Amino acid sequence: MREPARRNRRIEERPDRTLARELAGFRSTHQKKHLYSGLARWDYLVGGRGERTLLLLGAGTAVAESWFKQFSDFEQDYRIIAPDYPAETTIHALVDGLLKILAEEKTAAVTILGASFGGMLAQ
Repeated sequence: MREPARRNRRIEERPDRTLARELAGFRSTHQKKHLYSGLARWDYLVGGRGERTLLLLGAGTAVAESWFKQFSDFEQDYRIIAPDYPAETTIHALVDGLLKILAEEKTAAVTILGASFGGMLAQ
């Protein structure tokens, strides 16, 4: 039986492996912070070194890491804050938690970028 002919073309790395490596690199340089608002624990990421602050609010049951690509896009110009949403039952409780994060991070003014539910929350 003959062995199949070998191809001498370069095999490109799979995109999902590249993305996983980028996320691992992001995780190694961005550690989550924590605080409590009421009984809810808020986990959030902070990065960047700009004078202005950008608050990233995700969709649905947001996870701060979902913004990791945008962190690299904006970190040169902004200080970035991105929260995970805790299990809260009212918009008011979510807003209170976000305000507590902004106070903890000593943020006076903020630009908000919200996706889907995060956009509604921003409004």
